[in-house]
Amino acid sequence: MEVIENAPKPQRASTASLVSPQSLLSSQSPSPYLPTFSGHLLAILGNGDLVPAADRVIIIKVGSDKEFEEVCSKKFGSYITLNTHSIGKQHTSMSAPELATVLEVAHNVAPNYTLKRHQCYWFALIIFLIVRGKTKGKESNNECIKQRGKLWWMAPTHTADDDENVVQDEYDKAWGDFEVCF
Repeated sequence: MEVIENAPKPQRASTASLVSPQSLLSSQSPSPYLPTFSGHLLAILGNGDLVPAADRVIIIKVGSDKEFEEVCSKKFGSYITLNTHSIGKQHTSMSAPELATVLEVAHNVAPNYTLKRHQCYWFALIIFLIVRGKTKGKESNNECIKQRGKLWWMAPTHTADDDENVVQDEYDKAWGDFEVCF
């Protein structure tokens, strides 16, 4: 997990956004988190090694939406905000260990990328859905959320919505086990 901090500022609310690069194909440098293109192609076609899900979670501590946008633009370049979830005083908060449990459960449910089922958008959305359910925060449901990722113009036939209950059950079990230990 990577934390980017502008300046310590007291916050009354927490906001998380699901963002997507404009185009992974236009990236000028290869990601260190993805296998080579040929290895990736072979894995997608089912003729190569598995592609481990190596998504990263970056927590940006900022004081305003404008600062969030500036940090994201600087870090990732052009992007589209797919959805935003705000957690204010009137909502249920979520601790760092609870979020870490969600991340671990999502990874354990689908440890590898697949073309039609578990693309990176699946991981981002499943985490978003579980956090939304736990916190009951305010959601700005941008229609871009429907534009989930496509690889070679092929959209996944399976969405995170299909797995939300399974992941929620696994989260509840894992969190219960964690609470018993402490």
